[in-house]
Amino acid sequence: MAKAATKKRILALAQSLPAAARQLQSASQHGFSRHAVVELVCSLIEQRCAETVQQLVAA
Repeated sequence: MAKAATKKRILALAQSLPAAARQLQSASQHGFSRHAVVELVCSLIEQRCAETVQQLVAA
């Protein structure tokens, strides 16, 4: 994959992953909504993805 295509793909993943994590957390059939560890994981995903987006946009 070319450098520009890789950057575009990583940016797309970093933008969509936090919403996907929150959607999975809130899905009642999985039972994740009441777990503190799951909340921590979702928060870390949001934080790291935001940092990744900032780095890619600045580059």
